[in-house]
Amino acid sequence: MLNNKKPEKRFQGITSLVKCDEAYALEWLDILVNFTLNPQNRNAEEIADQDEINILERLQQEALKIRSIIQKQMFCVQSKAEAELLIRNYFTTLTILSGQAFSNLENISAGKSHAHRIVTELLQLLEELISFIDTWFSAYLSRNEYVSRTYFRLAQKECSLRLKRLQSKICTNSPQKDSLKIVTSKLERFLNSNEFEYSTSYTDIGYKKKLIAELEKIDFNQKVTLDFIMVDRVLIYLNFNSIAYINYLIEYIEARVCEGGTTEEKKSRLLFLYKSFNQMHKSPDTAYNKKNHSIETLINNWFFQELLYLEEQLATDDSSKKSGSGLQKSSLPLTKRQKVICLLSSDQIGLILRAADEQRILLAKSMSEVFKTIVPYLSTPAREDLSYDGMRSKSYAAEERDKKIAIETLEQIIKKIKEY
Repeated sequence: MLNNKKPEKRFQGITSLVKCDEAYALEWLDILVNFTLNPQNRNAEEIADQDEINILERLQQEALKIRSIIQKQMFCVQSKAEAELLIRNYFTTLTILSGQAFSNLENISAGKSHAHRIVTELLQLLEELISFIDTWFSAYLSRNEYVSRTYFRLAQKECSLRLKRLQSKICTNSPQKDSLKIVTSKLERFLNSNEFEYSTSYTDIGYKKKLIAELEKIDFNQKVTLDFIMVDRVLIYLNFNSIAYINYLIEYIEARVCEGGTTEEKKSRLLFLYKSFNQMHKSPDTAYNKKNHSIETLINNWFFQELLYLEEQLATDDSSKKSGSGLQKSSLPLTKRQKVICLLSSDQIGLILRAADEQRILLAKSMSEVFKTIVPYLSTPAREDLSYDGMRSKSYAAEERDKKIAIETLEQIIKKIKEY
């Protein structure tokens, strides 16, 4: 007689995956890390000789068992979502256990201590399990997962060694050294950090390794081209969007443009560099700092404003030729008495002027005209003569500190107006 009942589903959600092995697969390791070898819960130094032998033997058995369980459970999953949840749970738990084990190691006496030897072996095993998951099941992991302490330290050593080798290839007078110096200084926090940064992800480490790998491909004996040097090409390709580097890049382009004698020559050089910049390949969805705008956005915006400025200069030059010396009279330097002292820095003033122009609070033919008209009448306690051109350029790559001060200043003005 046929049974008309619908067949039951073999598994019901992720919780059923444990049926492949009833016990919590990491239970023994969890107890070992959080209780047996945790100096805060018990005296780990009291572990006897035979206990050490037994634990070390069990560690190897557990490693094989956990690998087997993970593989079995992966065969039991019904969807990619279940697989991702399973693998991420294992990965996160092993990373947390690794962090706690490292903390235990720091609080256990070194030398011939049984506990110290066990925790050292345990850390290696945990890192091998993390590496096993990362190697075989990386498709189910987010690259935003945080790295373990051991992985962080290994990456530090590897990147530091490779960067030193890279620096040794560059001679003192090489035009490549300035860009590379900025890269090195920006990586120093990671390379020299004695504290493990829990918020470091695989994406963060991967970017640094990729950056160094691309720089290693450069032939530093190659002749300098007319547009961008090889280090800059790599940094633009990988969107190394640090504020310090963007400021350096703007200054580099300005220097190349200023090699042109006349305004027409400068415009021609600027257009050539603009074309070269946009023809360079950029790696999609890549960034040194995800919070900052991309190099492509900032530099293209700067190019656009510079071209407007030079076109205005050309128009002004033409009109001044027709009207004689009118321009010369208007460009005479102002005396100190005629200037207003502003207690903000040049960069902070530039930010406020740029925002005022873009919000159409200040109306002029262009942003360049706003800076050109206002800045000559301003000075700061540190500098009497301010460059309106430099101030405008710097406003496109502002430091976070300058943004903060500019915002606080405007908030103080708002507060004062409310009191009137």
